[in-house]
Amino acid sequence: MNKRTGSRIALFTVGAVVGLAAVAALGAAGTGLWAHTSKRDGSGFYTTHAHRYATDTSALATAKVDVAGDVPDWVFDKFRIRVEPADGRRIFVGVGRSDDVTRYLAGVAHAEVSDVDLDPFDATYVSRRGTRSATPPASRTFWDASASGKGVQDLVWKPHKGDWSVVVMNADGSAGVAADVSVAAKAQLVLWASIGAAVLGLALGALAALLIWLGARRPPQPPAVPAAVPVTP
Repeated sequence: MNKRTGSRIALFTVGAVVGLAAVAALGAAGTGLWAHTSKRDGSGFYTTHAHRYATDTSALATAKVDVAGDVPDWVFDKFRIRVEPADGRRIFVGVGRSDDVTRYLAGVAHAEVSDVDLDPFDATYVSRRGTRSATPPASRTFWDASASGKGVQDLVWKPHKGDWSVVVMNADGSAGVAADVSVAAKAQLVLWASIGAAVLGLALGALAALLIWLGARRPPQPPAVPAAVPVTP
């Protein structure tokens, strides 16, 4: 294989790799734009379906979430947690520092939601034993955001750095909590990231087409030298 042939193969190979990257970027852009146009509600939140969470104890609590670690605080503008009681009782939902939540629920029987699968839906709970009755959650002042009342409750929270936990309880702190919960997020970054991915994908696609064309085209052949015609004396 001569040097020119090797260069053509290299161009063709690099062009194919760049083409795959272009397809990936355009796929991500398409997914993001589809979500932006079809998966947002009227308030601009990307939302999950509501699912039933229940415990016969006094509270449902999430494991701590590290904002700026597990969840970058610059990605999402706001979170919304929508809670609808399954039994018509007054319900409470709050977001608080994990250390404060741990102190509040110390000695109170509650369930910690440790893992959630959405398709199909399945929630894993870790039972925390306790004998102390819970005080009404709205009476505590450590909540960074909370909502309480009868019927559907919407908690809207702007994330910021720290370890946080979400708690769902009956408003009076009594045992037996059952609610349909959905989580939504507002993120302007989705639209801009999708546009950026689309521009990048188109640029990579053009570069890939050029490289593949350069690798596939045959080099110009030198002009044929006419055969010498013998001269008859």
